Amino acid sequence: MSGKKKNAAPRQVRAKKGTSGKKSTVADKKALGAKYVAAQGASPSGAKVATEATAVGAALSTLSTLELARPPLVAALDKNTGDTLTAETTLDGALDGYARASAKVAGTDASVLASLGVDEVAKRSAETTGPAPVPTDATLKEGKVSGSALGKWKRPPQVGAFQAQYKLEPLPNAPAGTPAPDWMPPGDGFATTKVEWVITGLPPAAALRLRVRAIGAEVGPWCDEVLGKAR
Repeated sequence: MSGKKKNAAPRQVRAKKGTSGKKSTVADKKALGAKYVAAQGASPSGAKVATEATAVGAALSTLSTLELARPPLVAALDKNTGDTLTAETTLDGALDGYARASAKVAGTDASVLASLGVDEVAKRSAETTGPAPVPTDATLKEGKVSGSALGKWKRPPQVGAFQAQYKLEPLPNAPAGTPAPDWMPPGDGFATTKVEWVITGLPPAAALRLRVRAIGAEVGPWCDEVLGKAR
């Protein structure tokens, strides 16, 4: 009698789903899917797994379509984020401009100021005279989107508003005689009541510096300049 078993069950195999020894990537899965579809179409037994092969092909097609659509969506989201930050910065300036203009119209009449929708700030103590204190702990870091930077500082006591400016660092390979960059925005700079400033419209990865001063009974001195880089 032969030692071989008769009527043995078919040998069990495990379908390979990824690259051995590591987590399969999207590229691995796509390559394997293409291999399955091609093999099914060429195999004499392919008709028996036609439904499954069709599902693989459909999933591959959907994934490829979504991958092609992703880059413009990401670019649009990045642009929207940058535009939103720019719009917020513009709104900050517009709000400050309206409040200042309303204060000039109202003069010492608080009722006129209130009728224009502007709240009167708390009066300063009698001891607060002269230039405002210097803002402290200024920092300048990369922003959330390309071409942006975020400046922050601490508010001194009894200070309600600030003026801030940035200046690009000279390029290392700039030709001799190239004028040094100016402080921006020119004049009094960017006015804000916040203790941060999202700077947009910068060259990507540009080096720049920031300075801030407070507005009190008198405009205070600029803080020490801090260096940073845009995203």
